[in-house]
Amino acid sequence: MRPGSAGAGPYRALAGNREIRALLSASLISTAGDQLARVAVSVLVFQRTHSALLTSLTYALTFLPALIGGPLLGGLADRCPRRTVMISADLIRAVLIATLTLPVLPLPVAWLLLALVTITEAPFDASRAALLPQAAGAGYPRALAADRIVQQSGQVVGFAASGLLLLALTPRATLILDAATFLISAAILRRGVPDRAAAAHDPHPAPDRKTIGRRAITDLRVTFATVTGNRQAWMAVRTVWLAAAVAIVPEGLAAPYAATLRPGAATVGLLLAANPVGNVVGGLLAARTRPAARVKRLTPLTLLVCIPLGLCAWHPGLLLVVLLVACSGAGMSVSLLARTLFVEAIDDTARGRAFALAATGITVIQGLTIGLAGAAADHWSPATVVGTAGILGIVLTGVQWQATRRAYHTPTPTARPDHPPVAPAGAPPEQPQPATTPREPWRAAHSGRR
Repeated sequence: MRPGSAGAGPYRALAGNREIRALLSASLISTAGDQLARVAVSVLVFQRTHSALLTSLTYALTFLPALIGGPLLGGLADRCPRRTVMISADLIRAVLIATLTLPVLPLPVAWLLLALVTITEAPFDASRAALLPQAAGAGYPRALAADRIVQQSGQVVGFAASGLLLLALTPRATLILDAATFLISAAILRRGVPDRAAAAHDPHPAPDRKTIGRRAITDLRVTFATVTGNRQAWMAVRTVWLAAAVAIVPEGLAAPYAATLRPGAATVGLLLAANPVGNVVGGLLAARTRPAARVKRLTPLTLLVCIPLGLCAWHPGLLLVVLLVACSGAGMSVSLLARTLFVEAIDDTARGRAFALAATGITVIQGLTIGLAGAAADHWSPATVVGTAGILGIVLTGVQWQATRRAYHTPTPTARPDHPPVAPAGAPPEQPQPATTPREPWRAAHSGRR
């Protein structure tokens, strides 16, 4: 075997999996289509209104409705066949995007349609996230690494294609092409993904509006209790939320930070590209982590997110800042390990809702973080704000590590010594059983650390 080819086998096996190919292809096309829609609609609104405020509000509308779609519609990924949910979401988005091209469409109606497009993303993403472990089996970590590369590529392709297409076509023509991308995605899913039954039984297949509302609220409450009540799942979610909150700060301050380093659009592009590049490299390496070492590496990788950004407080130059942001992006491969632990901890019947809840949390936390970082950058330099975020992240990582360590080392309640359990007469002596509590992953990861 040639040197370096040992790790290629699992990825070749993934490439030979028809369902994985279909899911990744649909993800690439849908992600690119989402970015294309955001840019094209923003340009269309600016051409009609010549208002920077209305244009920025239009762009914001492509993110905010995810806060509704995730918690309320994530349950569809469990109660309905996931392939059906994804195909339906693609077809609905194709129709909505095509409707946006009507020339006499009032602006409030355009905003409503755009919000519906974004809300529909939530059940699509939850279904895809829940299907990937089923399709990949033991190869899930590598499939997840490939999925991250595909999604990063889809964002780059979508933004780049929107710029090129808008040079040659009108925004309306670009939106028609965007609608076609969702039709192509639906066709790929129909041909490449098997039609499985729903993961969870739905006792009310045709509920009325009151039942839908109550069910959505119940879903949110039960899913939150399920995630927070499972030590491994809650640890994984907290880790990703913390890392994502710190890593988003350089992206949110890219333009003002670039202006203090070397003004120009190229500098902004370097800062924005550094994190995804580091993320891809880190993800490929993290995918090779042995199962027993996944928990053990969560804290070091979270620190890798935070420490390079903390060094920005000393105002390094442009090249060093780009390198530090790339290193921080490599640390974001912690999300790959955390998601693998999350999948292991959450039953398939609730996995779609759980993924939707976790994704909504990331959206909320990153939005709040960007807002706070922007407000702070009005009073302090962007380098100081980024560095402070990194230092706070280091402190919070230490706090979380201590809390998780205590939780996993809490002794299991046992019978009181003065009241030992009495075995039936003639029963054989009880043999010690291996531990099956949720503390196992932590102990396995830290075995030998004495």
